[in-house]
Order: sequence, then C-alpha cells, then structure tokens
Amino acid sequence: MAVYFLDNDVILKLSAYNLFWDCMKAWGIPDAQIRVLPTAEAVFSRNQAIQEQYGDLACQKARQIAQKSQKLSSPDSILNYTRLSAVEGIDAGEALLVTVALADPEASILTGDKRFLKAFANSGLADLLKSLTGHFVCIEQLMLVLIAQEADFAKIQRRVRQAPECERSIAEAFQGRPEPDATTVSQRLLAIVEDLRAATGNLLDRR
Repeated sequence: MAVYFLDNDVILKLSAYNLFWDCMKAWGIPDAQIRVLPTAEAVFSRNQAIQEQYGDLACQKARQIAQKSQKLSSPDSILNYTRLSAVEGIDAGEALLVTVALADPEASILTGDKRFLKAFANSGLADLLKSLTGHFVCIEQLMLVLIAQEADFAKIQRRVRQAPECERSIAEAFQGRPEPDATTVSQRLLAIVEDLRAATGNLLDRR
C-alpha cells in the first residue's frame, strides 16, 4: 500500500484552512499511511515564527496531526541525504523526506513548498529525479481534488477566507468580484499546477 510523506508546510497550511483531513480523504489517503517528520510536533509547538504566522489554532491542529501520525524512519542512504542537503533551497527535513521516499517505489511526497520542489527539480541530481518522477503532490492539487469531491463548495471557500495568510496562490484563487464559483477557482488552481509542472519537469503526480 502506498505511503504518503508530508512536509511541515502542507500540514500547517491545510491545518490553517481546517481542511487537512478533508484533503487526505479526497485524495484517498488512509490515516495509517501518513508519515510526518520526526521533528514536526516540536516545530509546530516551539517555532515562534510559525506561531506568529499561522496562529494558535492552526498550530494546535498541526500538532495533533503530528501526534497521531507515524514518523519517518531513518534514511537508508546517508549519501543521498548528504547530496540533497547540499542543494540550496532544500532544508534538512525536505532532504529526509526525499531520501526516505527513494527507498519506497510506492511513496508519494505531499508538499506545500514550491521553492523546495523547484530546487529539487533544478538540483542536477538526475538519478534521484528519475526515481521520483510523478511522486510529488502539491497543495493546489489536493485542493483541486477536494473541490471536485466536496458538495459544499461554500464550506471550503469560507474556511480558506477565514484562515491566516499562508499560501498566496490559494488565497488569490478564492478572491474576486463577482464571487468566483467552484469552476473558476478550480481553473485558477489548475493554472498554478500547470505552471509548477513547467518549472519542475515530471515530478508532480499526473492525477
């Protein structure tokens, strides 16, 4: 069964929207198949910048997700971890996500960090990029699938608009006059996904 490795950004942003579990269900991800970074709970609890940006409620939700979810194991290859850590734009947690995912041909990496995706795509690590072709899912893809499956679009729209500023692309997709409907928002999100595909080659899941 496929395993899904989540970076801290996607957990925090979906927690801020109060749509984390909705998105997991829409994408077909069982709770037991979610993996988070070993340090995620501590980061959500103690990082002052994160507390200030996302607020107490989102951080509390993110901590609960981290507490409930299984943690990533140690990487099999220190060499790949070292290679990834040397790439500008890839932090230690992201290097760990990729390294562990390389050992599992069915793994997917869910991310809310476009900078990380672009850094990896432009890293020159051709062997690693080939192994993870189609194994990444960005936050906009998760939102697209949720909108397609959720009958109550107004609920999604309300939660996104009530959330603290955390992902400009998503916030802007839900804004405008006249009020954008589900089709309009989906078209905007799809355009963002396609732009990201153009910048990251074949890394994104083709769903």
